[in-house]
Amino acid sequence: MTIIHSKLKEKLFNVVHQIGGRLPFGSIQAFYFIISRALLQFKIALMDLIDSLYNAEIEHVSTTARAIVEINKSETENKKPGYIIYALNYSRQSAGIYCLYKLCHDLNSAGETCFMTWTNYSPPDLYTPVISTRKARKLAKNGYVVIYPEIISGNPLCAKHVVRWILNKPGVLGGDLLFSNKDIIFIYANAFARSLSNLITGKLFLPTIDETIFYDDNRTPTERSLVCYYIGKSKWIDGYFSKTEAFEITRTSPKRSELGKLFRASRVLYCFDNTTILVYEAIMCGCPVVLIPDGTQTLEDYQNSELGMNGINWGIIPEQAVTPDTHAFKIHYASVKKEYYKQLDVFIKKTRPTASA
Repeated sequence: MTIIHSKLKEKLFNVVHQIGGRLPFGSIQAFYFIISRALLQFKIALMDLIDSLYNAEIEHVSTTARAIVEINKSETENKKPGYIIYALNYSRQSAGIYCLYKLCHDLNSAGETCFMTWTNYSPPDLYTPVISTRKARKLAKNGYVVIYPEIISGNPLCAKHVVRWILNKPGVLGGDLLFSNKDIIFIYANAFARSLSNLITGKLFLPTIDETIFYDDNRTPTERSLVCYYIGKSKWIDGYFSKTEAFEITRTSPKRSELGKLFRASRVLYCFDNTTILVYEAIMCGCPVVLIPDGTQTLEDYQNSELGMNGINWGIIPEQAVTPDTHAFKIHYASVKKEYYKQLDVFIKKTRPTASA
């Protein structure tokens, strides 16, 4: 243990010294940054050392909300099989990626065991413990169910039990067009059903709007002067408006925390991306949306969508864009959130792994 303590102290000292040498002395922000980074590196070093001692892999979760989680062989053998979600690195800018992490959090909250893999970060506000792909492969071999989004081709973890959560039309963002007949298929939204040849087991529509950011402050139309537009995963189409007269929103700018303010000050959002949650985030703020068709969705898709057409102007630029009824939309959104937890119960019943599997 003396050797371990010595190595950890040396690692911590080196990290603090290295970072501190690049930041202005005496700054509170710099001090906070140094300590935060040092603690993170300290935990990583601790994981590495324990891993070498127990010949097992260590999983870690939020650095701000919970301590290190250790999963060793005896623990995994005694626990009933759970879930593993295969996901890209966390980004709140992507609704699809956020859904995967939120599902992990909700499964754990429901009493199931769920881990994230193929990622190296766990967001501080969600319980999403991360394990390595090596550990994930071992658990999958022992009966854990692996949940893949549609963008993942094949079965990288060689899992016996696979769930495909179709978060977009297959092939639009990559991945396979046809999945194994053994896979359990859950769609995210009604609009994606037509694109699938596989048998669909159910739907899991997870609402992702952050209502602390996106809300209506009841401004009158005359108090809304901005025009903004979003291209996103689509492409620019001429003939709708002049770029010089509008503010462009990108996937990285402005910051997500500022988008609500922007929408509350805007009289219209022109949206070229037909599968972005920005459409409904703008509506939640009382900002009308002109949705410019890009071929990935149809008017019928939106008319039958989970969140509806309230405040959406499809493919045309009216003299004055129809203003959303935010009160009605909030009531509807609340009902959709309740429905999600019913769908989650069905999802668990249809996919729950068994010890004998």
